[in-house]
This record gives sequence, C-alpha cells and structure tokens, in this order.
Amino acid sequence: MIISKTPLRISFTGGGTDLESFSNEHGGAVVSTAIDKSIYVVVKRRFDHKIRAAYSRTEIVENVRELQHELIRETLIQTGTGGGVDIVTFTDVPAEGTGLGSSSALTVGLLNALYALQGFRPAQSSWRRKPAKSKSAG
Repeated sequence: MIISKTPLRISFTGGGTDLESFSNEHGGAVVSTAIDKSIYVVVKRRFDHKIRAAYSRTEIVENVRELQHELIRETLIQTGTGGGVDIVTFTDVPAEGTGLGSSSALTVGLLNALYALQGFRPAQSSWRRKPAKSKSAG
C-alpha cells in the first residue's frame, strides 16, 4: 500500500496568467505557497484485474478507459498502470472549486503513488520529465 500526501496551495497573484492562451501573448507569473491542508492518495494492488477508484463517488471498472474521473483515468494511462489497483482519495477541505490547486495536487499525488507502486522512487530521474521552459524565462 502506498500513501501519498500532497499539499494544497494558495495563489496570491497571477492566477490565470499560467494559462497558455494568456501566457503565449503576455507571459505569466504566479506567486503561491503551500498550506497546511493536503490531498491524500492511497493506492494498493487488487487481487483481481479491476480498477476501483473511490473519491466523492466510487467506480469499479474492468478497463481504465471506462473510468469517469478524468484525472484518475489519464494518470493511470500516463503511468502505464493497467488493472488490478485500488485508488482512494481524501482531502482536508472540499476539493472542488476551492481555488486551492486541488486538481494539480491530486494529479501530483496520483503520479507519485502510482509510480511508487511500480517500484520507482522520486530520486530516480528515469520517470521525471523536464519542466516546460517558459518563453519569457529566457
């Protein structure tokens, strides 16, 4: 069983300037900080080939493409995690619409937990991607 804890964040200024539609024309910068509230992701191998995703609702599917939760579905695809996995998420605050970066935190937590389930460790650069270089960063 893998448990991942990812902090939520508060943005002070620049929210939305990181969107490609804006930053391509004007550049962008966001000032934010982590807070003491988090999203928790628990992943565990199952004894069958199904995928169980429990968040504000619970889905049990045979194939990853059947998952309704877009972030969980796409993260499973990105990491090459097939079936046979339980995923449960918890949060310290309501997750939708809070402006605390919950979607980003969930994605980071899922990637961290699913890669760890496969035996990768954060220090291994083989699964890390280089960050996109900002055009305005020079």
